Amino acid sequence: MFENSTEDADEWYEYDPGADFASPGDVDALRARFRQECLPLDHAHCRDLRPGDKLCLAYYIHGEVEELKYYDAVLETVKRAAHGVEGCACRFTVRWTEGPRSGCLDKVGIKVVCCVPESPIQDPVLSEFLDDLTKKFGEDQGTATTASQQAAPTPISDSEEELCRYSLAYSSSSSLFVL
Repeated sequence: MFENSTEDADEWYEYDPGADFASPGDVDALRARFRQECLPLDHAHCRDLRPGDKLCLAYYIHGEVEELKYYDAVLETVKRAAHGVEGCACRFTVRWTEGPRSGCLDKVGIKVVCCVPESPIQDPVLSEFLDDLTKKFGEDQGTATTASQQAAPTPISDSEEELCRYSLAYSSSSSLFVL
């Protein structure tokens, strides 16, 4: 869900927690996909960018309906230019890390550049949700160890069934979440 956007801009993905979360590492990978809002690069701060910085770039997908999407990229180089009345004229060479241009280099202007915050999202509801998913693996591991020691087959545990009931639909009024 995107902050300050209409519901029709939201993107929904169906997850099968039983298949998508095979280990605590899978939950950690999901946790890494959430982040704070990526703010547009301000003309006064373009000089703060350094090669290797993570960026989020606007990209128009042409089709039946032209659609604006945002994909991650890494800054390779900056060609500095004078700032005039119209603002920053610098050109940024980026390597796309996601989307239809993943792996490609492009030169872009400031109008499509958003900065990815370095700090992870600090949302207690999201943290609790993901921590609970991680704990379920610990409980399941204990159940599996006990079962293997008894050498008897065990049915699906209640904690596994509960894990499958979790929904990954999540929203917050203060953040942009990327899934």
